[in-house]
Amino acid sequence: FKTIQAGIDYSQNGDSIIVKEGTYEWIAFKGNNVVLGSLFIIDGDTSHISRTIISPGSGNNPLGGQNIVKIISGEDSSAVLSGFTIKGNNKSNVGSGILIDDSSPTLNNLYIYNNYMNASGGGVYFAGSNSTLSQSTIINNKAEIGGGGIAIVNTSNVKLNDVLVSNNEASYESSYIGNGAGIIMSGSGILSLDNVTIKNNSTDKGSGGGIYSVGIQLIMKNSDVNNNSAAYGSGGIYITKGGSNNVKNDTIINTKIRNNYTTESNVGGGGMKYQGAGTDLTPYLDRLLIVNNSSGMGGGIYIIDCGVDFKITNSTISNNTSTFNRGGGIYNRNGDIKLVNTILWGNEPDQVYFAQVANSQVASNYKINYSIIESGINGVITNNNASGD
Repeated sequence: FKTIQAGIDYSQNGDSIIVKEGTYEWIAFKGNNVVLGSLFIIDGDTSHISRTIISPGSGNNPLGGQNIVKIISGEDSSAVLSGFTIKGNNKSNVGSGILIDDSSPTLNNLYIYNNYMNASGGGVYFAGSNSTLSQSTIINNKAEIGGGGIAIVNTSNVKLNDVLVSNNEASYESSYIGNGAGIIMSGSGILSLDNVTIKNNSTDKGSGGGIYSVGIQLIMKNSDVNNNSAAYGSGGIYITKGGSNNVKNDTIINTKIRNNYTTESNVGGGGMKYQGAGTDLTPYLDRLLIVNNSSGMGGGIYIIDCGVDFKITNSTISNNTSTFNRGGGIYNRNGDIKLVNTILWGNEPDQVYFAQVANSQVASNYKINYSIIESGINGVITNNNASGD
């Protein structure tokens, strides 16, 4: 076949299509559950990935839309895309690199970079999908509304394994505010991350430089969130819950959250911001290393309106900075916190800070067990708004 699309159009479910090295244009799976791969899937030579390129054509996409790859016709996990570079699109509204809608393909060993669009999901856009993305790199993509690297929306259960999400942007232009430079997710379902590195992503006017999450349950383990930045809520991870999208039981374990920062002064959450709506959230936060992050308030973690069951266990929160002098390690407002077997040390100017009570808020409680706090109880600033042991 002269084109990849000709091979797809001729194929039947269960077929495999092997593509030789070269540069190709727009493709759509059109409901065919086929394996589409470069020579990488034959011999495992990763050099084929950079030499087998799918990019936009010089004119409009004859397949409709402006996505380099479209998988939008109900394809399942037996539809596989493997061993390609997908790059150079600046024509699309959503999913400039790959658009996946109401389909659940298997994606692996992809290099997705230099794609731009003015809505969401510069690199990959998942909507109503149960896809798996593995052994891939999402780099130097940009989106205005959010999700410079990846956007996940609607009811989706997406898994990322061994993925690098790096140097993506969610950039403010026109009337948009860009959130989630690395990953944005909203709706319902689950995002599972295992051995994922999210680094050097940035948003100049929005929140969540690494991850911005609204509603979707996050399960994250063995991962690294490093050197991401945002103007407002959290350079690293911004999680907001409440209302009809409330999910109580996120899991973040054995993960590093480091060197993240916000650029505006009177904002919160250098490493992480967790925002509830007065509902008792019960995330499982265990074996975290939260270090060298900075923000106006809550250099390490900013916690607000999360109820009475917010707990951190077996973790180290160290050398984080509050530039607004409110919570170098942890800033907490309108809720209780529990620390178990956790170290807070070297945070500036204090280790834990409880915000002062407003008329609509209630006093907080804290419980600290088997933990090491620099300066002991003097490192916990209560503002007469918290009590505990």
